[in-house]
Amino acid sequence: MDIVQQMKLFFEPNSIAVIGASARKVIGDGYLNILQPMSECNFSGSIYPINPSTDNMFNMQSYGNLKELPEKIDLAIIALPRTLVPSAVRECVDFGIKAIMVFSAGFGEADEEGKELQNHIVSLAREGGARILGPNTLGFINAHHNFHTAFNTLALDDTSPISFVTQSGLWSYRHFPDSPRSGPGRIGKAICLGNTSDVNFVDALHYLEADPQTKVIALHIEGIRNGREFIEVASRITKKKPIIALKAGRSEEAARSAASHSGSLAGKDEIYNALFKQCGIIRVANMAEMEDVARAFLMLPPMKGKRVGILSHVGGACTVSVDACVQKGLDIAKLSPMTISGISKIFPEWMPVTNPLDIWFAMASGRYREGFELCLDSILRDDGVDGVLCTSWAVPESDFEVYNPSDIITQCAAKFPEKPIVAWVYGPSTDERKSAIERTGEVAVYPTPERAINVLSALHTYWQVQKQ
Repeated sequence: MDIVQQMKLFFEPNSIAVIGASARKVIGDGYLNILQPMSECNFSGSIYPINPSTDNMFNMQSYGNLKELPEKIDLAIIALPRTLVPSAVRECVDFGIKAIMVFSAGFGEADEEGKELQNHIVSLAREGGARILGPNTLGFINAHHNFHTAFNTLALDDTSPISFVTQSGLWSYRHFPDSPRSGPGRIGKAICLGNTSDVNFVDALHYLEADPQTKVIALHIEGIRNGREFIEVASRITKKKPIIALKAGRSEEAARSAASHSGSLAGKDEIYNALFKQCGIIRVANMAEMEDVARAFLMLPPMKGKRVGILSHVGGACTVSVDACVQKGLDIAKLSPMTISGISKIFPEWMPVTNPLDIWFAMASGRYREGFELCLDSILRDDGVDGVLCTSWAVPESDFEVYNPSDIITQCAAKFPEKPIVAWVYGPSTDERKSAIERTGEVAVYPTPERAINVLSALHTYWQVQKQ
């Protein structure tokens, strides 16, 4: 069985045995019980609780051991005290189970005894041709398969082409911290590697490379043990799908934290910089940036050059955006004489027309929408511009409808689909304006100009990766 088929048993099981299943409720008892949420996610396969002390759990028949089960099992989930895990793994191997997830903690991330136990269960699994996920893992989400092993109830009523591989439970609510509860920013598939005793980043990447439901891959990395294999598979994937990586444990203090909760060795940060660059992976600094870039890859075209056009009615925003471009190695586009000539009519004669375009005077003269449309259309039409950042002042439409350029932005995006448009929206009606601009899925809105420019930089970097 190749790696992809092995990983399908984890991501797409048809039958699951939960060894050490409990009838205690997540809500009410305050218990971290993975069985109850699993029973509520409309999974089409079979779930078999294994617990000799009861006959029924959450309206599912319970069994005393694996030998009593009526069918072959794709995935076994072990939720037992660590001292009982080796015998449970042995039972799984003897029963012919090839995919074993160990929810239990207290192994390689703990003490010497835990490390010995971890090595022992991996050896037992390998003897029987099985794979171990974990220990110390929250397991999976697969919204496309109506399946998850999180201990909290998750709505799986919509899917997403973003897949997340992590060594932590960061994904446990199915969306990045700043993202809405639906739409871009949701996570369709996720795997928590836990201690990476056996199943690791390379295994997950092999599966996601072949997975037609995955369009963008996000990684939360504390440490990588098999670097050469990782480079090989990641370099191959980035030619087809973008990979975004958040490398945690950059400081000594964070590295100690990683070692204590997942047993990972963080490694020197400059080594990971070189590794990601070699693979064509887009590195991000934090979770918000990971969400920003993931959404951009789903919504926006690549930026095929470094030249950015900036359109705003706020002079300070223009300056901030220029600084952000310089910091990210992007160029401020030089507008062509034809473009300048075409838009100069909305500017005072004494004001030079240059990029960034500050259209405050058009706003003050009551010609804001006319000026916004003329400028945005013109700079997108300019061959010397590769991507655009524009600003929208989000105030209640009933009072200031004349200052709402949402329809203009979406129409221009449809007219020039080969150039990415990002927007910075600010004001009391930010959420409403963001929804209006993003309704067609062709423009991405961000809460600061710096974050918007960072996205354009990522789109250009990935374009260079694909060219190479």
